[in-house]
Amino acid sequence: MGITKLADKFVHAVPDSVKGGILLAAPVTVMAGQLGEGGNMHKYPLAIVAGVGLLILISFSDKYQEKRKTNKFLDLVARYGNLFPYLLAMIVGLLVGELDAPGLEIGTFIRLPHFREVIDQVSIFGVGIPPVSMFVKALPLALVCYLIAFGDFVTTETLVTEARQAFVCARIGMDYCKSDRDKMIAGVMAAVLATQGSAWASAWALAVGFGLNIFLSNWNPFEKKAEQKENSKS
Repeated sequence: MGITKLADKFVHAVPDSVKGGILLAAPVTVMAGQLGEGGNMHKYPLAIVAGVGLLILISFSDKYQEKRKTNKFLDLVARYGNLFPYLLAMIVGLLVGELDAPGLEIGTFIRLPHFREVIDQVSIFGVGIPPVSMFVKALPLALVCYLIAFGDFVTTETLVTEARQAFVCARIGMDYCKSDRDKMIAGVMAAVLATQGSAWASAWALAVGFGLNIFLSNWNPFEKKAEQKENSKS
């Protein structure tokens, strides 16, 4: 698709609400898993609250952003993204007894890959070539990944610059949505993608996203191409 230039046409033909829904599904899935029954929030509540609290502070606090300009340590904490929230969560978890002290053994830091096990259990040389049905089931998920990977390099640049797990995906996902109708479609699509635990979750989500856009007359790829031509000329 890259060689034939079909990738660019495919990505830009997809409605913004569908792109937003795919990105919104990430935070919905993460939060549902963490807050749901059996999630880590029930196992390590104080540790997670401490870590997530620091992450939110360094990501969205205007006062913190102002102070980091004159404080090298605060700037260091913010620039390393998730590192310090993870460290804080680990320290709090150890202090309150939610986490057990780690046991260090020889080979914990430096380990040689188990090439034989990898070849036997993962590669096609060990398990064989998957059946065609597996490729068919994986196709919707592959399209979703393709949209995320090639949808917009600005998204990638923002992710690399800010590097903040579920929060940044939610913000960028909403940025894709230009109207309230786009936000509604993206929200419904994200919910389907996050809650459907089957292998066809991606297919259902894409069907819902495209279906709502067509039903609500919210999708005109030819008009979008015209807008892109005007932007390129300007």
